[in-house]
Amino acid sequence: MKMQKILENQQINIQRKVLLKALLCLKPEPRIRLRILEDSEGVKQRRYYDKNGNADMDIDYRHGGTGHTFPHRHDWNNGVRGPAY
Repeated sequence: MKMQKILENQQINIQRKVLLKALLCLKPEPRIRLRILEDSEGVKQRRYYDKNGNADMDIDYRHGGTGHTFPHRHDWNNGVRGPAY
């Protein structure tokens, strides 16, 4: 029973992450901020949109990989996410 509950929770977390990533791909209302949450640690990323509803800037608060300082930003230009700064 306990193993079934663990598997159910893992499936819910996977579905939640897929849904949140899909939301980032949608074109939202202009000048909104979409906050991405991941588990109990809180905010992982904020994405800001320009007046036309296109991705404008990401602020990453944490993620995998090495060589990053947090938080850091990425600007978007013509649908391409730029390097961290």
